[in-house]
This record gives sequence, structure tokens and C-alpha cells, in this order.
Amino acid sequence: MDNLLKEISGAVEGQAGQAGGPNLGQATQGLGELQQLLGGLGGGNAGSLLGGVTGTVGATAGANSLGSLGSILPALLGVLGGQAANNQTGLHQLVGNMEANGLGGVAQSWIGSGASQAITPAQVEQVLSSSQLSQIASQSGLPPDQLKSGIAAILPHLVSGLSPNGSLPAPAQVQGMIGQIQGALGGLTGQR
Repeated sequence: MDNLLKEISGAVEGQAGQAGGPNLGQATQGLGELQQLLGGLGGGNAGSLLGGVTGTVGATAGANSLGSLGSILPALLGVLGGQAANNQTGLHQLVGNMEANGLGGVAQSWIGSGASQAITPAQVEQVLSSSQLSQIASQSGLPPDQLKSGIAAILPHLVSGLSPNGSLPAPAQVQGMIGQIQGALGGLTGQR
């Protein structure tokens, strides 16, 4: 779980540094607090996830990276942890959709131990259903282009962090990890 948080926060911090601006210090402090909160969860993977995603979101969304992360990440976690067909999670469905749309190699790069390949905002539309995108848009309040760019930035790190052993975990494990992260996010933002 620590690795997962480090991936998310590194991605946001990196892009927040590129974006600069008056909110950078506040965003970096908030990310540090979130990483600290989540660092104790799940035996180590949450820290890496936060590290990777937070650096990526900052550059994509602008100077207020914590705000963008705070709006996209909870909604995306809800979609990935939600129940899908055949007693699978949204994460399992996402990987299946990627394989069905010719992006199986990209999905495997996220799950495996090597470098994660990027995904484009247009590809996000191929692998997430319109109802899933609508749900995330409704919860985040972001315009469609910014939303898809943010998801494209976060998704590789998020999937990588949720599959720490080079394979997709069982649905109950995915839901458990996501529940821990959602709880920590709720504690940081005051939304439980």
C-alpha cells in the first residue's frame, strides 16, 4: 500500500512543480499529509500509489494539484472498487476492456513490475464506459477534457499500485485496498 501512495503523490508533486503557482506549497503539504495518513495502510503499498498519481495530476490539472486529485481520485477509486459483472470489480472490468480494445499490452505494463505505459485521454473513453465517465464527472465537477486528461495521468499509477505483486488481486483484496485509501482520503478532507 505504501508503494501505491508514493506513486500517486510523486506524480502529483512532479506535475505541481512544473505548474508552479501560489497553491504549490499548500498542495504539496496536503499531499504530504495524505501520504503520511495512508503510509500505514495495507503493509506498504498505499505510499507508492499516492507518490505516483499525485505528481502526474499536478501537471495535467494545473497548480491546484491537490484540488484536482481530490476531485478525480475518490470518484475513480469508487469506479475501480465497485462491483462489475461476474463478481468482479471495476478494476477487473477496466483491464478486460483494455484487452478487448487492443490495449492489453498497456494494461499488462501497469500490472507488471516494469515501467507503466501511458494512456491518452481518447483511450480513456475506450476503456471506461460512458456511465463510468459520467459518474466520475458528476463527482469531480471537472469539464470532460480536463477529466479525461486527469484520469489518463492517474490511471497507470493507480492500477499499478492496486496490483503490487504483478497480477490483479482478488476482488475482495481490491475492494479492501480501495476502502483503506478512501477512508484515509475522507479523513484528510473531512468527508467520511
